[in-house]
Amino acid sequence: LPRARVVYCSATSVSEPKNLGFMNRLGLWGRGTEHASFQEFIDSIENLGTGAIELNAMHLKSLGALQARQLSYSTCDFELVDVVSDENFSAVYEQAARIFVDLYSALVKSGARKTEFWAEPLRFFK
Repeated sequence: LPRARVVYCSATSVSEPKNLGFMNRLGLWGRGTEHASFQEFIDSIENLGTGAIELNAMHLKSLGALQARQLSYSTCDFELVDVVSDENFSAVYEQAARIFVDLYSALVKSGARKTEFWAEPLRFFK
């Protein structure tokens, strides 16, 4: 049923392009497109970096193929908790920060792309 209407739902399709894999009817890869396979599409997006992910989302929105919504936090409760760290925790934290500084310096010296780097410190220090 190639002309059947389909609605795909995903909370992470735009932020993680690999999560588009099951959405083969979007027309982003396959016969008649620039990318012969999903893997070729992903490789292309990843090589181009974060900007390409954003452009892809804008393209899908302009076609009416994507709607982005934000969940309401109106009924959620949050509590801020101050945690006092000990010297051991502070030392480990400082060591981890130095490791990420050293990794970044090595990336800059090597001329490698840094787009993927920034996600790791965010995950670690979260």
